[in-house]
Amino acid sequence: MEILSPLTQYYLRRLLSEQSAASGQSDKNFERLSSYEVVKQLNSGGLESASRRELETLIHHYQNLENQIAHQHEGLTEIKRRIFRLLDLRGASTRRDAIPPLVPEQNVLGFRFLQQGRLKQGIRFENEVYGLIREYGLGMEQQAHQITWALIERAIPVVLTVSEERYGLWVNLRSPTYAVLMNQGNSLLDRINLIQTKLNHFHR
Repeated sequence: MEILSPLTQYYLRRLLSEQSAASGQSDKNFERLSSYEVVKQLNSGGLESASRRELETLIHHYQNLENQIAHQHEGLTEIKRRIFRLLDLRGASTRRDAIPPLVPEQNVLGFRFLQQGRLKQGIRFENEVYGLIREYGLGMEQQAHQITWALIERAIPVVLTVSEERYGLWVNLRSPTYAVLMNQGNSLLDRINLIQTKLNHFHR
């Protein structure tokens, strides 16, 4: 049985304790014991293998953002939301495939294919194939997460990958949306992102 790395266990306990304190829980001993219990349950088989790998990746990127000189508050908030959403899957009614996975790009099988006479990038992930529709630099994690959530909320099957050079946004090749997004270029994605930004602002 695989267990979470020491770094991931540390950050999970810390984030869970912070969440408990923010919700008004004043008993520090309870916070510490509760967070240790959650991590213990996760190590005892509370997460599927794919979810565990995604959790490790999220914690890694949270640490990287936190260690930057200028803290990127919105980026940290988005990653924390993804972490807690992932943990809630253990008992939530939300389907697992409704959550856009953040996947290390080296863990997926890449390939090239021709479309309308042009060579495109694709990946195979969990027995499905996806085509790249946009890539973001590592300093654009907020934009990458935001557009990914915007597409997921519109029931578009997507995967977000991360490598040492970029974030990659991929749409299922069997989805009609892939062809639409490729034909529209970046303009449609920018419009979706603008709408999502306004909705997020409205609901704050």
